Amino acid sequence: MNRQVRILAALAVLITLSLQSMAAERETVDQWVDEALANNASLSAQYSTIEAAQAEEEASDAWADPVFKYGIAPETLEGPNTVGHRFEVSQALPWPDQLSASREASQAGVLAAREDTQWHTRKLIASVKEAYARLWYSGRAIDHAS
Repeated sequence: MNRQVRILAALAVLITLSLQSMAAERETVDQWVDEALANNASLSAQYSTIEAAQAEEEASDAWADPVFKYGIAPETLEGPNTVGHRFEVSQALPWPDQLSASREASQAGVLAAREDTQWHTRKLIASVKEAYARLWYSGRAIDHAS
């Protein structure tokens, strides 16, 4: 089903571009690739994933924030006529090597996001080149038939 949708989309692009190519100067495959890379929403989402992974990496080896607590107790029947106040400050300490392991895991996440984006970019370029080749061959066939 997914392949059929891609084929139909490619055919729609080919028909549209073949009509435009008759009226205008033919574009090069590099122009098509540049246009696809600039306007592809999935690729933009991949770049956002890289940015998110980099932001996570920056904070990966930081200690947890300290916790400040304040409690107030009402007057009790047996105690003095004062209100009890309670202040607490706590800090979670990381296990040995936890911060470095967290940092390494975040770096691996950034690398994975970059590799995934590179794969999507190559896949998009291959699809654009395939569509361009099909249009070019179709144009050549039409020119020879005329």
